Amino acid sequence: MFKSAKELNISATFALLSHILLGSKHFEHEALLKFGEGFSSGTDYFSSWKAEEDCCKWSIVGCDNVTGHVTKLELHSRDPFNILPGETSSSLLNLPYLRHLDLSQNKFSYSIPIPEFIGSLHHIEYLNLSNANFHGTIPSNLGNLSHLKSLDLSGNGYSSLRAENLNWVYGLSFLKVLDLSGVDLSNAKDWLESINMLSSLVELRLFCCMLHKLPQYVHHVNFTSLKILDLSDNNFNSNIPDWLFKIGHSVVYLKSFKMSVTRSDPRCFWEHDFSHLS
Repeated sequence: MFKSAKELNISATFALLSHILLGSKHFEHEALLKFGEGFSSGTDYFSSWKAEEDCCKWSIVGCDNVTGHVTKLELHSRDPFNILPGETSSSLLNLPYLRHLDLSQNKFSYSIPIPEFIGSLHHIEYLNLSNANFHGTIPSNLGNLSHLKSLDLSGNGYSSLRAENLNWVYGLSFLKVLDLSGVDLSNAKDWLESINMLSSLVELRLFCCMLHKLPQYVHHVNFTSLKILDLSDNNFNSNIPDWLFKIGHSVVYLKSFKMSVTRSDPRCFWEHDFSHLS
């Protein structure tokens, strides 16, 4: 029985889409293999990666259930002392559907800067580079990750990572979680002004960031969705700022930190310690 022209067009379209999809998945498969080659063959992470198999079956890889595209790479180590010999490869740029990248707890054997190419993973929503032995200046192009909802750069060694300013966060309008604990922010004078642009922020952790000044005034508080705030171990020498009271109704966890407060201030019932709000 002959097919109509319309049916033939539909069949041709499906065939073309299938060809494109298979070609795209092939590039993703090859990108992952190249990524794995950047590390010593002895590591257990990539022992299940067989070139002849569907990469969606590999450990630490997650794929979309419908399209089969790679959306997740979970290289998180359960061993905080794990040493991962090698380096990350820019082949990850050939994973256009990657949404979730976790390289945490790996202690890369070479103390390296955060790779610049990570700032070009434009569809990333979750990025965890914590406790991975990164050092140097945080690349400002992380601000290009406009879909990002969670960013964790904590625990890379005391002041090993640094940022001269936080202007790069302006483009992260969907960000809900930001953890820069341990990052040297001593030169980031306008850190609060930058953070204040993140109206979707729910969790902010700036533990031990070498901050010395807690700004007293914010013209308009934007991060009113904040639930968790950790500013501990920063040696602030300031009065309790008004903006902290403005967000007090929404914050459910405020990690204690010491500061000098004016005794005549009627709000001194907090007595230097916010821990009772936890």
